[in-house]
Amino acid sequence: MTKLSSVFKTQLELFLKTKEHNSEGYQKKYFKYLNDFDSYADNLCVNKPVLTEFLVMGWYPQRTSESIDIWKHRLVPLRQFASWTLLKGMKSFMVPSTGNIILHTSTSLKGPFSSRIIQFLESYKPSSVKADQYFTSLAYFDRYCQSKFPNSNQELKLNREIVTDWYEKLIGEHCNQLKYRMVALRNFAYWLIEHGESAYIAPNLKKHKEQQVKSIVGPLGKKIQEFIDFKHSSGFSYKTASTVLYNFERFCIKNNFNDTIVTKKLMDAWSIQRITEGINSKINRIQIVNSFSVHLQRLGYDSYVRSCKGSKNKKLVHILSDEELKSLFLEIDVLRKGRTWMKYTYPVILRLIYCCGLRIDEACHIRINDWDHDNNKVTIIGGKNKKDREIYLADDVNLMMQEYNKKIANYFPTRIWFFQGSNAHSHIAHFSVRKVFNEAWERTPYSNKVEKKPTVHCLRSTFVVNTVRRWMEEGKDVNTLYPYLSKYLGHKGINETQWYLQFVVYHYPLVLKKLEFTNSIIPELYNE
Repeated sequence: MTKLSSVFKTQLELFLKTKEHNSEGYQKKYFKYLNDFDSYADNLCVNKPVLTEFLVMGWYPQRTSESIDIWKHRLVPLRQFASWTLLKGMKSFMVPSTGNIILHTSTSLKGPFSSRIIQFLESYKPSSVKADQYFTSLAYFDRYCQSKFPNSNQELKLNREIVTDWYEKLIGEHCNQLKYRMVALRNFAYWLIEHGESAYIAPNLKKHKEQQVKSIVGPLGKKIQEFIDFKHSSGFSYKTASTVLYNFERFCIKNNFNDTIVTKKLMDAWSIQRITEGINSKINRIQIVNSFSVHLQRLGYDSYVRSCKGSKNKKLVHILSDEELKSLFLEIDVLRKGRTWMKYTYPVILRLIYCCGLRIDEACHIRINDWDHDNNKVTIIGGKNKKDREIYLADDVNLMMQEYNKKIANYFPTRIWFFQGSNAHSHIAHFSVRKVFNEAWERTPYSNKVEKKPTVHCLRSTFVVNTVRRWMEEGKDVNTLYPYLSKYLGHKGINETQWYLQFVVYHYPLVLKKLEFTNSIIPELYNE
């Protein structure tokens, strides 16, 4: 290694000794950047070993030849050296944090997305770590777009092609570095959509794993992608079904099916039940491919559609008893998962699902403007079958939401989603709610005493059963009230709601003995 030569030689050598416990690569990096600073100070003929403002700010600016990452890496050792000298009682000017990046974004970003990236970053506090991390990744992305589209004089759209090309350029980076870059681009895309622009949202990358942007190259690949794009343009998220179709295409490639349509032979092979799946899972993936095949028929292709019926032996879902509910919510209240504000979120969202009979996606997608606290109601936008509806809240539930809103407002004063996710631009994730529910249930004394493990959706079923049971016990006319319950639950018609009566019969047979109830309203129980 080159020897240090400036007036900082002694101090730098002592500081570098404090880093000897670090890895060899880490030490080399620190020595390299501090040696550059040492040469810089020597060229300026500095005669006192003091980190003055003139010296530091001359070293601070980003150079034309270096990327954002190298610029930041160059400053970190000097900032730590400055902190070390201050601890030793020396006078030093502290190197400014790169977290305050809004001050120099306008000069650093000159690509087709520059103005929108600056606006996006300004939605964060300038000194936040998030803004610092996002600036690094998005500045790199902006420079890439600038080099790819040098003659573009107008703002580009964040489309699928740009995102996919960007991802392929990043292949080979460390998996965590790749994840951070794609997270920044995903959140930027969410921000664009919230501000009225169309943008392609890159697939989420699993933690500590590389996951390629899904691309289909098989014989049915182009048709499948066109079908998925058609569903997206029609307003459907189509996430789960897209994954099934991607797997279907891989299945075709793996088993040497080279037809450009869905044939009977292909569907026979696809319809074989796997060892690890149940009958309903098999039927679900067959129906998704059937919908794709119907789409091909409408385009004039002779595509095969397989006849598919549901399971005849459906098991009753688990309806939670009052004791199980009490024990479950006690465990949910003490469970701590995720970010700081999540300790308030999980107890409220799961209680809301139970008290109002909501589906999990309906609860997660509630926006702050959907909640009318003055009139005790919440508007569900785009529920199942793309239906909107209003649900009215009990006074204690509305009060619970008001108290929760006050607490979360301290973290996100101008948030969009009522149940905030892991960042400022996303709602709480479905899987995290399910995970907390499952962990809380496993902690209850009832977890090993039930035949069928409950899920979050069982809270909705329990709400319906308890509502009908209460009506029966109070002697109310269930036939008259059922249409209102059906509307409240967002069902297509009363037949869907009547299906829940089998659970009332199964779990509370004594209730029916008190009533002269018509048999026509009670659907036949499934055979077990």
